[in-house]
Amino acid sequence: MNALSNVSSGLAVLLSNGFFMCNAGDITAEAASLPSAIFASGWHHCSGSSSARIRKLITLALAQSQV
Repeated sequence: MNALSNVSSGLAVLLSNGFFMCNAGDITAEAASLPSAIFASGWHHCSGSSSARIRKLITLALAQSQV
């Protein structure tokens, strides 16, 4: 009975770890396209008083998304 419980516990751990890894892979794939999406959003066309503030914010977001 002890071997059966060990095997079932091991399978449960492997299965739950597999589900976790699948979700982590989806998040990583989406995060990889974030810098290109931010850059292509047209942020450099901002004008007016908020232009400098927006440029600084977007530049920091681009830097953080590439880490």
